[in-house]
Amino acid sequence: MRRTTLVALAALGVLGLVSGCSAGAGETASVAEQPVPGVATNSPGEGKADSQAGGDQNRAGTATPDTGQPGTAADPSAGRAVVRTAEVNLTSTDPAQVARRARDAVTAAGGHLAEEESAPAQVRLTLRVPPDRLDAVLDEFGRLGQVEWVRQTSQDVTGQVADLDGLISAQQASVDRVLALFQQAKTIGEITQVENELTRRQGELESLRRRRAGLADQVALSTVTLTISATSPAGEPAEESTGFVDALAGGWRALTAVLGGLLVGLGAVLPFLLVFGVPVAVVLWLVRHRRRRAAGRARAALAPAGTVDPAGTAAD
Repeated sequence: MRRTTLVALAALGVLGLVSGCSAGAGETASVAEQPVPGVATNSPGEGKADSQAGGDQNRAGTATPDTGQPGTAADPSAGRAVVRTAEVNLTSTDPAQVARRARDAVTAAGGHLAEEESAPAQVRLTLRVPPDRLDAVLDEFGRLGQVEWVRQTSQDVTGQVADLDGLISAQQASVDRVLALFQQAKTIGEITQVENELTRRQGELESLRRRRAGLADQVALSTVTLTISATSPAGEPAEESTGFVDALAGGWRALTAVLGGLLVGLGAVLPFLLVFGVPVAVVLWLVRHRRRRAAGRARAALAPAGTVDPAGTAAD
């Protein structure tokens, strides 16, 4: 039984690789088989009957295709999965009030607030809005404050959704096969081996499902990032300081700035003065002292005998 189980596991691994490689082709076929709104679809039996009827009509020379609704064409964008996002930057004298009104507008449109960051001069909102109401919500935001800029993006993820659906179907079938082997396992070794494989494949299946759910959420609700910055009220010029006290305060600030700069410069130069200035000063003092002694001895040697010094005493 153990050998049979191991052979079955090996065959199952090969089947998993083959099913993964063929998932893309299966997904393409499944997408092609999906009905498009406004276009009539036929079952295999109906197709055969239609072909026979068409042959009779061709022979009679009066072929009349049935479109269901004459004069209408299928919408090429119908059934597409599109992720829409928008970024809006507004300025207002009261960002908090604009943020409240923006939240109310989104709630009225069927959306909700996902995240909010508030600061004294700026409010940042992350909002989720139904895609069919996105344009109306953006128009409402434009009436709440001064629009600085607006950026919108659209991404068609229909192919990604189809790929994930195909991978999920293939992975689910793989999990079911491992479950069948798990029920046939008899020994502890077989049970452990099959259980490890089952855990791995179930983890991959859950990961695919989470990716599919996240993509579906992005398609179902558009993400809008609204940033509201504060501006000074219009018509209020900046106050100018012209009084004596203001001038004195300005002069004091200038003085302290200059003194601070001097202290910073002194602090930067002081280490160099200690390292190089002190030895140089000592050398200069020694040189000057030696020159003075040499000059004194020279004057003493040149003085004639019997000269009277300034004190009035005769020299020997």
